[in-house]
Amino acid sequence: MQVIALSNQGFCLIRSALAGRNNDGQQMAKEIAEALHNLPEDINNTFLVDMAMDRIKELAIKYPECECLLAHI
Repeated sequence: MQVIALSNQGFCLIRSALAGRNNDGQQMAKEIAEALHNLPEDINNTFLVDMAMDRIKELAIKYPECECLLAHI
């Protein structure tokens, strides 16, 4: 998992969503923030890594704009 790249891409998506460039912008921004909240400081924390990966995969299914996050997990 590339935590910094994933965070960077997630923040860009949040900014775009809140700027109204995406459908369901506020809800999508909230869900991205929730998924990124679970990113572990320690990549060896498999519980948090798995939780974050699952949330990111769910986002990619729900919001096609979030598919770019999959490249970093």
